[in-house]
Amino acid sequence: MTCMSVIDDEILACVRGCYGAVRVRDLNLTRTERRHLKRLVEAGELVAHPHGVVSLPRTDPPVVLARIHGGLLTCQAAMRHYGLPVAREREQIHIVVPGSGRFSALGREVLHPDRNQPRPSPTSFPVQPLPEALARFLRCHVQDDSP
Repeated sequence: MTCMSVIDDEILACVRGCYGAVRVRDLNLTRTERRHLKRLVEAGELVAHPHGVVSLPRTDPPVVLARIHGGLLTCQAAMRHYGLPVAREREQIHIVVPGSGRFSALGREVLHPDRNQPRPSPTSFPVQPLPEALARFLRCHVQDDSP
């Protein structure tokens, strides 16, 4: 059993408060806290991801991808979040990103750059509001058999 310090507990609580994934720069850590964060990653309490994102080990991959890209889940991932029915069980994760999209896709995710999209808060769930997500979903997922 490992002894966790108060600083470790506070860092883990902050990451939990960000739905399990957050950019390290959004934590505004001191030098000492950054060392503790590094130890938490080495101990397996946190997982390091590209572009300075850390997450709890079992955080949903779509949430981690949204944090990596600094965007919000949209299209089918947003429809699932809001409990709306979708035609297919598995599909690529779509993320709306602010500006011109600084980062390229890391895997099979689809990035939708949007200059009007503000940078999301690290403490809110990274999903686009329902009206915008539904509009994007309808534009992005045109079916061949639709009227």
